[in-house]
Amino acid sequence: MTLFVKDNIKAFHVHIPRTGGRYIKEVLFQNGYDVYHDDYEDSIYGISVTHLHYPLYEMLDQVANSKQFAVVRDPFKRFASAAHCIIKEWYSDKEDQIYSNLESKEGLYEFIEFHAITKRYSSNWMRPQHEFISNKTLVYKYEDKLGKNFIEWFNDNFHGCVEHKEYSYFGDPKELLENKIKENKKIESLIMEYYSKDYEILNY
Repeated sequence: MTLFVKDNIKAFHVHIPRTGGRYIKEVLFQNGYDVYHDDYEDSIYGISVTHLHYPLYEMLDQVANSKQFAVVRDPFKRFASAAHCIIKEWYSDKEDQIYSNLESKEGLYEFIEFHAITKRYSSNWMRPQHEFISNKTLVYKYEDKLGKNFIEWFNDNFHGCVEHKEYSYFGDPKELLENKIKENKKIESLIMEYYSKDYEILNY
């Protein structure tokens, strides 16, 4: 979670993991916004303040009276991004076995739930996206593109003056490696079941 402040604008980014948050931070920082609550080492109940879900982030200073927004992403694409990076980081010596396990309901659910309470607990990578969003969160879809489209949306909704230009952030290096999950229809079908509320609530 990051609070961006400039002049009379307070824009609180409800940062759902794997939805382009570091790009957003760079864009607003480069446009003169002061940045608060962006220290990955700070936490509430063991979860980094940069990835808090609702209502935990409302415990942060100045958040309650700020205007809030979140970027959401197709739940399968988000899972593919997260799982791919986890496998590259922790299981590079047995990738094929892990990918195979994800094609069964038992294996997929075990993978998600294990990492939700262990290696990725603090970063909230496996939490359903709708659990981050309150009734006052403005929602932008990742599929509508970051870059110019997002900047125009932000300026319209926050009365900002963020400039359209090229920024240096290119994404997570691990995510840029070949992703064997993103075209796997078996895994996609299981993810649609596991994250069914995200598909319903976020209109995917």
